[in-house]
Amino acid sequence: MPTAKQRRGEETRQRLLDAALAAHEAGEATVQSVLASSGVSLGSPYHHFGSFDGLIAALFARCLGEMLDATVADLERARTARTGVTAAAKAYLSFTMDRPAEARVIHLPEYIAYRPAHAEVIAEAKRPRMARTSA
Repeated sequence: MPTAKQRRGEETRQRLLDAALAAHEAGEATVQSVLASSGVSLGSPYHHFGSFDGLIAALFARCLGEMLDATVADLERARTARTGVTAAAKAYLSFTMDRPAEARVIHLPEYIAYRPAHAEVIAEAKRPRMARTSA
């Protein structure tokens, strides 16, 4: 069972990620806009993510993980390879239509710069979902 301090830390992480997504959608993904929106201290992004770039990489990993969760869930219900491919494609397209902000984070070229430096964060988000896909 998480302690009160651990719960507060996770709540702060989620507030920062939510604020980063909102700031990205508004075209103002800066430290100042994320801090203003989230209401956390200047040190929080650095404490929880190591850097502002780490926060953006974590946002990318979260969005990618959510998209993969949606895709894998539909894929797991398929009974054949053909229906699996169709289910995965439909789930992906539904995700991008239903959650365009998250889809833009995954696909915009500006996020490519964060991938090499934070490859392990992204790989960690992908690892369990890709294992489910392989199964």
